[in-house]
Amino acid sequence: MKNNIIAACDIGSSKVCCGIARIDENAEFSLIGFGEVPSKGIRKGVVSNIETVTTNITDAVTAAEIMSGENVSSLTLNISGDHISSTNSIGVVAVSGKNKEINYEDVRRVIEAARTVVIPKGRELIHVLEQHYCVDDQSDIKYPIGMTGVRLETSVHLVSGSMMLLRNLKNAVIRAGYNFQDIIISSLASAEACISQDEKELGVLVIDIGSDMTDIICYHNDAVAYSACIPLGGSYITKDISIILKIPIKEAENIKKNSGNAYPSLVDEDEKVEVPAIGANPSRLESKKLISQIIEARVKEILGLVEDNMEKADLRKKISSGIVVTGGTAKLAGIENLIFDVLKVPVRVGYPYGFNSVNTNIFSPEYSTLVGLLLLSVEDSKTNMKPKEKKGFFDQFKNFFSK
Repeated sequence: MKNNIIAACDIGSSKVCCGIARIDENAEFSLIGFGEVPSKGIRKGVVSNIETVTTNITDAVTAAEIMSGENVSSLTLNISGDHISSTNSIGVVAVSGKNKEINYEDVRRVIEAARTVVIPKGRELIHVLEQHYCVDDQSDIKYPIGMTGVRLETSVHLVSGSMMLLRNLKNAVIRAGYNFQDIIISSLASAEACISQDEKELGVLVIDIGSDMTDIICYHNDAVAYSACIPLGGSYITKDISIILKIPIKEAENIKKNSGNAYPSLVDEDEKVEVPAIGANPSRLESKKLISQIIEARVKEILGLVEDNMEKADLRKKISSGIVVTGGTAKLAGIENLIFDVLKVPVRVGYPYGFNSVNTNIFSPEYSTLVGLLLLSVEDSKTNMKPKEKKGFFDQFKNFFSK
């Protein structure tokens, strides 16, 4: 990429933000431009107004270009929404290499076999993520090239989405005047930004609680074992506060951010929060405990759906490192206490790391997806930001496969 400049856009329901980064001669990652605008054309990960989304993208990228002094031509995007689905698949081939030594062609063929599943009409494959390989009776192999055997097997994690919804998102970027570089599910990007290599290997569940969606992804043995999208997020907490306290959404959001606590046990009974005057109604004091209980109820609902996914996929035995919660809602006081209470798994808040930035505000959970998009956009030959390669074998063969 020209001048080693990369750019990405996190297009969400509450904000559209763009990051521009430079990869220097030492393969070090630096964020040199950042732009953010409120999002008004996305609902639950779906484009509801393409013209508005196009304008949001243009405004966010322009702000990042001004800050960085660089012009970008292409963007990597995230995608979320309950139209996203995933499954694990297995492929098997006979080794064809000379002396039965496995070569790149064998790996290409076995990945092709694993991805050859019936994709329903109207859906498009987004990711083919390798999990592990088996050579004859030897399993859990990460790098089979050069090994000898007669039978090569691989397991992969496949992610697909609505073809029309993907096309709408891509078209918004093109309408804004930029080329479409790549598209990555939000959970994969967020995980890349805020978990360590040790956590990936030991097993970890990342919960990214966004505005309208909660995205989850499980790593086990340094591979994606499970991913899912849950159609609930932090905006539902705001709406609950707005309805119960009878205040506008904007005021409810301010109260949630500035005075909210997801764990009522941490709040004293006599603590009060000032609710500003609205129209003819004067300002008043409300119980902070009540607000905390409102928040707790909705977060528990979200966590209940997370737990359903954990049980369905038998994830508990796969997450020895525990849970990492990220996204804007992860900034709520008491969130770690509540998650541990509900899910009974150690938890920490995930912050983006592994890069330098001219904007220190980006080292915050709500920007994990954006940072992860940038990390995953870096060419393999230039990435040492994380201890492991970002994509693996499939990335070397992606030109062979049409999605």
